[in-house]
Amino acid sequence: MKKIILSLVLVLSLVSCSLDDGEESKVTYDKMPIVSVEAPDTLMFGKQETFKISFLKKTDCHQFYDIAYSFSENKHYITAIAFKRGEQCEVLEGETQEESFKISIQNREAYSFRFWSGVNEEGEDTFIEKEIPVVSMQQ
Repeated sequence: MKKIILSLVLVLSLVSCSLDDGEESKVTYDKMPIVSVEAPDTLMFGKQETFKISFLKKTDCHQFYDIAYSFSENKHYITAIAFKRGEQCEVLEGETQEESFKISIQNREAYSFRFWSGVNEEGEDTFIEKEIPVVSMQQ
């Protein structure tokens, strides 16, 4: 009897699951153009510093996901990432969203930041650039 019930539950669970949940289950990730940056004038070595960015939302289906952060040599690249669920979305014109994030300052040299702001006519990435000096903590 237990085997019959177990088999019935297994069959029902397989039948009730659909691999195609429709358009609303499709998720994509997009870079969002950063339009403004609030950053400290100086960075404190050994501390976490807070940055605030504003980025353009492409559609009403886009929701903020995360900040992508990478660096090469002394250049630090920051990109706002949003996920989009669904296909029937309203395009937004000029609507921005603000997010903040922290960066641990671990080098004594000035930080050169590149905030991704979109793509130009030639298809090249464009950036808002900020060079911020690092100061040591006073004792």
